Amino acid sequence: MRPMNFKMPLYPARVRVFFSLEDFYHKYPEEAYKDATGFKAFVCEKDGVVCMVFINYSDTNLAHESVHAAWAILEWTGVKVSYDNDEPLAYCVDYIFGKVQTHRQKELAKCD
Repeated sequence: MRPMNFKMPLYPARVRVFFSLEDFYHKYPEEAYKDATGFKAFVCEKDGVVCMVFINYSDTNLAHESVHAAWAILEWTGVKVSYDNDEPLAYCVDYIFGKVQTHRQKELAKCD
């Protein structure tokens, strides 16, 4: 599945999603020395972009990593998240999850 990129609405942030470790290493060869053994997915920052890398994709992994990505975006943009101010986190998680899920469904439909 091809990687995807999107800009977050409301926050000045971009997200790049990789559906294989090989695609991530191809884009960022300087990362290839890092051992990802035992990881199903991870989030990192590269060149001012939030990267989500799925080694073993599942919807539960997407939900989990969407929280990490959303938290990073809010941290970088100075939005404080707390029990009394959790709507920005919920909004970002929902947006990220929805964008990635829609992309995957479209890509998988091409294979049918």
